[in-house]
Amino acid sequence: MITQQEKDNILQGFHNIQISVDRMLSMLQKYEEKKKEIKKILETRYSDTNADHHIYALLRRKSELEELKSFYSIIPTIDDSISNQYKTFLQSEITQFNPSNLHLLQQGSHTQIYAFLDKQINDQLSISPDDNNVISWIKDLPNQYVHYINTLLDLQCKLHIFDQIKNIDGSIVMIGSNGSGKSTFARQLNGKLANNIVILSAQHFLHYNKRNTISASGDEIQKVRNFQLNTKLGNDGNFQQLITSDMNDLIDALMAQHTDCALELYDNGTRNSSYLTKTIEIWDKIIEHRHLKNDRTGLFVTGIDIKQYNFNQLSDGEKAVFYYIAHILLAPNNSYIIVDEPENHLHLTICNKLWDELEKERCDCKFIYLTHNLNFATTRSNCTILWNKKFKPPYDWDFEILPENEVIPEVLIMELIGSRKNICFCEGNSRSSLDYKLYCILFPQYTVIPVSGHRNVIDYVDSYNNTSSFITQAVGIIDGDHHLPTQIEKWKQKKIFTLPINEIENILCDDYILQTAIDAFCCEENALETFHNNFWKLLTDNKEQQATAYVNEHLNNLFKDNFLHEKQNITNLITEMQNITSSSYIQTLYDETIAKINSFIEHKDYNSALYFVNFKGRLTREIAQKTIVNKYENRILDLIKKEHDLQKHILDTYFIDFIFD
Repeated sequence: MITQQEKDNILQGFHNIQISVDRMLSMLQKYEEKKKEIKKILETRYSDTNADHHIYALLRRKSELEELKSFYSIIPTIDDSISNQYKTFLQSEITQFNPSNLHLLQQGSHTQIYAFLDKQINDQLSISPDDNNVISWIKDLPNQYVHYINTLLDLQCKLHIFDQIKNIDGSIVMIGSNGSGKSTFARQLNGKLANNIVILSAQHFLHYNKRNTISASGDEIQKVRNFQLNTKLGNDGNFQQLITSDMNDLIDALMAQHTDCALELYDNGTRNSSYLTKTIEIWDKIIEHRHLKNDRTGLFVTGIDIKQYNFNQLSDGEKAVFYYIAHILLAPNNSYIIVDEPENHLHLTICNKLWDELEKERCDCKFIYLTHNLNFATTRSNCTILWNKKFKPPYDWDFEILPENEVIPEVLIMELIGSRKNICFCEGNSRSSLDYKLYCILFPQYTVIPVSGHRNVIDYVDSYNNTSSFITQAVGIIDGDHHLPTQIEKWKQKKIFTLPINEIENILCDDYILQTAIDAFCCEENALETFHNNFWKLLTDNKEQQATAYVNEHLNNLFKDNFLHEKQNITNLITEMQNITSSSYIQTLYDETIAKINSFIEHKDYNSALYFVNFKGRLTREIAQKTIVNKYENRILDLIKKEHDLQKHILDTYFIDFIFD
């Protein structure tokens, strides 16, 4: 949400930039007109000044200024659709470039310089003692204008890039082969005008040199944030110093702020959780069976049946988890957090768990992951995958948003063929589908890919497993949909598994999961009873529709299963067909189904009814939302992700007969 005042401030910022560019263009025209006079004045006043060099260095930038004038004349759409991160970016970067705050762009300075230069005619210089300040401005102006032009070009680059991704919800995974320009993309986004851009490079020196004293400079966190903005290029002169001091500065900042929190508690009784405490809490969640602790001797690890050891004895993966947590917690509000090779040093299970936790912890930020690892890219949920084909500085970016309703393109699979995970094809039209989200949680050892309906699942599994170029195998999971037992068994032999329940949404509405949700979300005591009452009313009101839908699916499944047996005699084949499709057979099947549903209702056999009905998601998106908690599907998925007991219950109840190699 953007307020009118925020919108007005941003629009004023664009207006200020337009004014600045116009003034610079006007001044360049004046410098070009008076360059002989300017050169003579400067060489007379400043003997060591290379006037020609500075003047011509400025005049050569005229074409860039004209391009900037054209670019900044078009203001991007600013409405409620923009993300908080993009709004923060515009607020901090656009509004800060104000000619009123830049001496040599102020109207008064321009007027004085113009007036002075207009007095100079050829060799007849007209200079008085009162002109000393103006001459100093004329000397400094070329260097200052070149700086302003570079600043606006940097901002133009970032606006070009962010304009292409500003409306993408959630996190972004940018994938592409080595050399496709992912890291170059990141480097274009940092620098002086990147106040809410955090860049974590792939190069980490994960070692801490223990200090004998606690830093008391007061700028420890700012030093870390300055590092987050730094280019960290391998050809930078201070590259080694940046990388080797990173962990030291990071832990110094945590320790200093932790001390500040302790003093605040001691002096004022105010209890604030420090970044160090929060880092340790999250680390303990990710690294199970070990506990990270701190005291006056430093950071160390303890655990059951393990000998205590200090921070530098952690594995690279354990230190990387600490490193990422601390940096993310210290990132400014509403940042773009760009992580190059987020899977570096990490096992994939730990990696997904870590970034899930950090995205939840910093939900105010947008995460942009740069990777060539298909395993990581395809196991991120609730994200948009960008296939980065090529990036040429400063902002020539050739990328494709992978459609949510399509399987990953074959050419991309071949490009990223290094994946060693098996594939799980499932129903669902996109990565936002319930099938995809739930199976990513239950089967982290698989790359889960939604491919629409059950026929696609079957076809993709067959095609994938029969393609010799793939080194992995594929399995498939489809909804129950009243498929025939004989067909279910045939599919199982091909590693295509059918849910024993009619639709996946119903899994999230079994009594164990409902009760766990009720307890977790502090619902009313009678919430489960209320849910059941709504369920029975829905089924009673729609039992004829449910019975008709069952008969329809049963008949369709018969045809799909090649149910006809007669192959010798056409008369017998016609009779067989007529028996199956006769009105009496269909009516009998319908009556039996109505009787079954009535039995469910009469005996309140919720479990059997839940396995049978197909309300197209109404149980989770209507009844559960009304009686349990708003946004039930997303909330219960988050709970399942965190609760091992819920995962075990689902696997033991609905996937017990599945064989996943």
